[in-house]
Amino acid sequence: MNNSNCKYTDNPSYILKNIREALGMSAKEIYEGLCCRSTYDRYESGENEISLTRLFFLLERMGVSNERFEVMIPDYVYEFYQWYENCMKLVEKRDWEGLVCESKRFDELVLEDEDIQIAYRDYIEYIIARYGEKDNNKAYSMIMKALNHTVKDVEAIVEEKKRLSVFEWNLFINLYDLKYEMNPDKNADITDILYDVYNYYRVNVTDKFIIYKTLPRLALTMLLNDRGSLTLHKRIELEEESLKVLTKYYCWVGLPEVLRLLSKDAKTLHARTVYAKHREALVSILNKYGFSEDFRTEVFRESYPLSMLLSDNLKAYRQKMGLTMEEVSDDICAFESYSRYERGVKYPKRKKLEKLAERLGMEWFLIRAEIDVDDYESLLLATECRQLIATQEMDAFREKIELLRDKIDMDIIKNQILVGFFELLTKKDSGVSKEELDHLFSIIECKLEEDLFHSRVEIDALNYIAGFEAEKNLETGIKIVKGIIDNEKRKRMLDWRYTSLSKGNLTCMYNDSRRYDESYTICRELMDEMIIKDYTFPLMNVLSCLIEAKEEKGNIEQAMEMCKILFYISELYQRHDSEMIREFYERHFDKEAIWY
Repeated sequence: MNNSNCKYTDNPSYILKNIREALGMSAKEIYEGLCCRSTYDRYESGENEISLTRLFFLLERMGVSNERFEVMIPDYVYEFYQWYENCMKLVEKRDWEGLVCESKRFDELVLEDEDIQIAYRDYIEYIIARYGEKDNNKAYSMIMKALNHTVKDVEAIVEEKKRLSVFEWNLFINLYDLKYEMNPDKNADITDILYDVYNYYRVNVTDKFIIYKTLPRLALTMLLNDRGSLTLHKRIELEEESLKVLTKYYCWVGLPEVLRLLSKDAKTLHARTVYAKHREALVSILNKYGFSEDFRTEVFRESYPLSMLLSDNLKAYRQKMGLTMEEVSDDICAFESYSRYERGVKYPKRKKLEKLAERLGMEWFLIRAEIDVDDYESLLLATECRQLIATQEMDAFREKIELLRDKIDMDIIKNQILVGFFELLTKKDSGVSKEELDHLFSIIECKLEEDLFHSRVEIDALNYIAGFEAEKNLETGIKIVKGIIDNEKRKRMLDWRYTSLSKGNLTCMYNDSRRYDESYTICRELMDEMIIKDYTFPLMNVLSCLIEAKEEKGNIEQAMEMCKILFYISELYQRHDSEMIREFYERHFDKEAIWY
């Protein structure tokens, strides 16, 4: 079943205990408000099953993001995700009647963890009351109710610096945003409270996924409600720190507002001009593709772990094994029950799930980390390697890879793929041999033949190989990348993080083969995904493809405009290629261009 025997795989109780102990935290500061001590102890010992929803709530209170994990979820959890996303789309449109109708659909959902998920419903009711009904008293009651599901003493968040999940942070921020509106004569006091909270958590929260979801939103809540109580020095400090966080982690939500404030508050004319130019470029892209640059406190999208449906995987593994449903279910459960599991209308109990996974030869069935590890330090190290390659800090990247190789079990295939892929990235393309590529491909090849779903590591490595194949034969590269995307499309639940890299590579390959219309279609899909999901890392690649297509089709003015936007956005996110973009623009379009 679990061919890695790694302690993090399908072992929520071990994950919970190991990370808490690694971080040196007491159990009480983690579970308070969610459950009693004896229940929490049974979660850590494995006596009580813990839902994935609750597990990630507790991990986030430790300051550990769920985005470090990959999960197989029941269909009813996916339906909850969809319900909440539908609500947020209606909030963005300010369609309050539609939101009221959608909120009522909550009663039809099957809940994995009632206490936590009902808080989401009450949050939607808060939005309806505050923005749809313009009833702040009712809104205050609803936001407090939402918080009280998991935080019994709201005042203790401020007084005792209680640890919160990302969603609890969202509720807290909205509560104080409402307090600003309801108590304008007390704005200075509210700002003092939030500034104190901000400074405490900016030091004590270190997980990047949690930082970018919380601290800039907290800063903007102060800056937009009560600039007068903050000195210029404090305003610039909050604005610059927010800018640094949002650009470092390739976010855009809140960024236009931060840049607008800096273009007023920055100390020099040159700095104010730079911020204004960066904002203008970013806003032009958002507006061009139908998105608003406005920062709205009530619009909050949850972070989810990399997710796929258990039902999709049961079917994939059964077909790989060549078994009928009767053969899989024999001596484990009724045929009708298994049929419902595979269709996603029912979810098996843990013991039955373990037996089914063993019969089907599944590598995992519930939760796993990006890399097969037994400790939190190794998991952090793998994540750090990803961040270093994104920022092109190659010397530090090489050093961390060596540390990672020494800490993990390199007999495990998944680890061989990740480390092998990372090691190839340390070399310039010309320095990678055919033998090295063939070796990496041979490790992954068996998974391709089995027609199973890929992990993100496998997808990354396959895209890397496809890039080299495309240099020799474009159609071969296109075939590999399209195969990855088509494999993902077999899933009923599509997680954009499994396909974004492949789509980005496919746009480049289509451009190279002069198939510009096909490239544009995928660029448009990617643009929507990036903006909705608040992750702009592929943006530069997409813009480059669009510029090339515009130029090749003779739309020179549009290509010029987009190239200039690309330069400013590259500068904004402090990309290493911004100077190259400027040189390209001056060489191809206007050598006398004035940039700032």
